[in-house]
Amino acid sequence: MENITRLTDELYIAALKQNLQGFDKFVNSLIYKGEKTFLVDVGTLNSMPILLKSLEALDITKIDYILITHIHIDHAGGVGELVKHFPDTPVIVHKSGIKHLIEPEKLWQGSLKTLGHMAEAYGEIVAVPEKNLIDAAGFSEFGITPFMTPGHAPHHVSYLHRDIMYAGEVAGVYFDKGGDDFYLRVATPPRFFMDTSIDSIDKVKDIDQKKACFGHFGMSTNPGKVYDRAKEQIYLWAEIIEGELDRQDEPDFIKNTTDLLFAKDPMMSGIEKFGEDFIARERGFIKNSILGFTGYFRETREKN
Repeated sequence: MENITRLTDELYIAALKQNLQGFDKFVNSLIYKGEKTFLVDVGTLNSMPILLKSLEALDITKIDYILITHIHIDHAGGVGELVKHFPDTPVIVHKSGIKHLIEPEKLWQGSLKTLGHMAEAYGEIVAVPEKNLIDAAGFSEFGITPFMTPGHAPHHVSYLHRDIMYAGEVAGVYFDKGGDDFYLRVATPPRFFMDTSIDSIDKVKDIDQKKACFGHFGMSTNPGKVYDRAKEQIYLWAEIIEGELDRQDEPDFIKNTTDLLFAKDPMMSGIEKFGEDFIARERGFIKNSILGFTGYFRETREKN
């Protein structure tokens, strides 16, 4: 299938196209097929037919583990539907995410509030049977080691298997631009805790690894560089957005702040090579990241 790319001898990435412009290669599932088979994140309900066809194309009839980095709808929205096809497969997830996958209504309403029509395009979240859900903190099989890495979400987990870190969105959104160059974008939806995010980046960077796979989108063979750039980017965005806080009630605050980020952040350069749909999609997500920062600064000021 055209949506499947082989990353290593045993690891594949399946692009799960969404019914949205600019989302051909944004949501994905990482598929490990070796002595055992595991998936890292599964995408949305509405892209589940693509994932199932991808598994069929790889001759996968059994999944030993489903690893969820976090329960946001684009990473875990379809897991309940997938489990219907693989009813004996354990789903590994942060402890605090278990209740939301058993009874997903609150998670679904939160997704609608934050993402609006995007959540509707992704599809509603299907409940996961309680018997399938396992607390990531207590999981240790097939050499898979979970690490609690809150920041992008309080329930974010990164997983190390052999020399590859499955880092989800701990470092934000990553796209390979070719060579040793890459695009990186802060992913700090409300509520954002800056110190926690930085600590989690430091945590994964200190773990021995040769490669890292990111939730959006692909694999880096120089993960240390990505983690360093991610920290630098958070500090830069914090400086820029805090400098604009006095204008946050102005109608063009989001647009003007986004334009400043594009102008001043070197990691955003070259984005035009990805096309207009990519840029439009990123601008939408940058709005949520800006709101995450403004909320963080507002809470910090109120405490002080």
